[in-house]
Amino acid sequence: MGMGSMGAVAQNTTTNATVQSGHLESDLAAADTLENSETIRYNDMARIVGWEFEEDRVQVAVATNVTTTVAISDALAGVGQEGAVQVPETTVDLERGVHVITVPVETVRGGSAVGVTVDGATVRLSTAMDDQQEANPFATFGGESGLFTGVGMTVILAVLGAWWVIRSEINGVIEA
Repeated sequence: MGMGSMGAVAQNTTTNATVQSGHLESDLAAADTLENSETIRYNDMARIVGWEFEEDRVQVAVATNVTTTVAISDALAGVGQEGAVQVPETTVDLERGVHVITVPVETVRGGSAVGVTVDGATVRLSTAMDDQQEANPFATFGGESGLFTGVGMTVILAVLGAWWVIRSEINGVIEA
């Protein structure tokens, strides 16, 4: 991404995260390459300047004016699993500058989400999930066509049975 290294970046992580750093005065070239370039301001000293989700990972560009600790947690970790799940969180100490943090994330129904925390304030970044297809309530009966076929057959058989009983009686129905 054409960005030089600046200062020490301490990384405390439970996942495989990577950090690329650059000077704050740069043209934010790293953030410009990310899909979402909206600026989200935490305070005067830290802001998200871009992010992008792709193939089970997220890249978040953070610009800081002072040394700041950033924590990124996977908001969809364990979704669909029963019981307690430990949420993976990556904590990175960043020096002044622009930093692109890459973290693996889980994808659920085509969507991903992470929480980015700076100085106790958290912002959730996410993508849209695919629409869940609704279950067919008539699936037990072979779907809608199977249900209506069954009802139609029942009506036809009832009419045929009534016709047969009436036809069988010589003098009509004597006693019901």
